[in-house]
Amino acid sequence: GGSATLGTVSNISGDSLYVTETSGNTVKVTLSSATKVTKNITVGKKAVRPGDLVVVSGAKGGDGTVSATTVSDTGASPAAAASGASGSSSTPSNGSSAVNSLFGGG
Repeated sequence: GGSATLGTVSNISGDSLYVTETSGNTVKVTLSSATKVTKNITVGKKAVRPGDLVVVSGAKGGDGTVSATTVSDTGASPAAAASGASGSSSTPSNGSSAVNSLFGGG
């Protein structure tokens, strides 16, 4: 396993990032050739596609519906990426089944 560090990049030196946590503590983060680095950009809701893996934050109502305050779309689901994501969808319900498995939908 590992631990998560959340904060603001305060400095970059070679293969190291210095991240200042919300507590004010600065952590040295070492990057290697195996480190996966991603950067999110803000997009419109029409950019979200069935099969995308998302992290949703918001309040859940009595009927189970979540009023999203944020949606982080990491792109294609791991299963789609592993299968090559050919673009041809064999089962149109893939998107909703992925949502159901993430959020216990029904």
